[in-house]
This record gives sequence, structure tokens and C-alpha cells, in this order.
Amino acid sequence: MSNNILNSNENNSSDKKKIRRNKKEYYNVERGNILQELKSLMDLDKDNSILLIKLRDNDELKNKLTSLLDDIKKYYRCSTWGYFVALNNSEKADEITLLDLFLKIMDTKYTVKI
Repeated sequence: MSNNILNSNENNSSDKKKIRRNKKEYYNVERGNILQELKSLMDLDKDNSILLIKLRDNDELKNKLTSLLDDIKKYYRCSTWGYFVALNNSEKADEITLLDLFLKIMDTKYTVKI
């Protein structure tokens, strides 16, 4: 009898657990929109490559990344990303580093030419 009570309590507790969807699944569309915006500003070549100097000098891209920080924080688990760690420590954060990590997380392959 006590085994039956234990089993029924285990079943009830597992029924009450909520399965929380992760941000990757929940914000899939929003993530895709951000990716497309950034890729359009990157001005990639046909072979998905870009010159490093073009990336560094692209103020429009850097401004867009800065304006999307709140959305990126909302749609991604990014508290350990180097860019945000630097911001939290009141250090200079590089937008190109943020872009690089963002594209890696989105499984976007590209090449930076020196």
C-alpha cells in the first residue's frame, strides 16, 4: 500500500512540472530577423567573406548592434558573452567581438580577410 502511495505522489509531482521552452525555440523568428538585419549591413561577398578593415570601419553596423543590445539580451542567453562581461565591468566592449559570437551562435559561416 505504501508503495502505491509513493508511486502516485511521484506521478502527481511530475505532472505538475512545467517544461520551460528555451530562448532558441521561443524566439526563433526574432533571432532570424536580427540575423538578417546584421547580415545585410555586413556587406558580405559572394563567398560569405568580408575584409577586416570594412568591418572595423562600418559605423552603421556598430550602431545597429548597439541599438539591438536590449533585443539581444531578451532573445539570447548572453550573460557570459565577453562583450556583456566587459560592459558589466565598465570596460571597453568591442562590437566586432559581439558580432562574431552572435554569428557563431546562429551557425552562420563567414570569413574575415585581413
